[in-house]
Amino acid sequence: MRSLLGPNTSRKYETELKTLDGIGLSDLDMEAGLTTLLNVVWGAARDQRSGSNSRENSGPTFSEW
Repeated sequence: MRSLLGPNTSRKYETELKTLDGIGLSDLDMEAGLTTLLNVVWGAARDQRSGSNSRENSGPTFSEW
């Protein structure tokens, strides 16, 4: 899936990369590190949301059961 490129996409990306600048990584390593970090965060958010949806749609809560 490709990301949608909006008017501030480049600025957001540059801001994110600044957090890794100056720690001795190459440009490719900074991009790989940023991509890994963002994927972990997005995955955790998806898992959290999925768990919330499951609880909301599964009927009675544990205490109600």
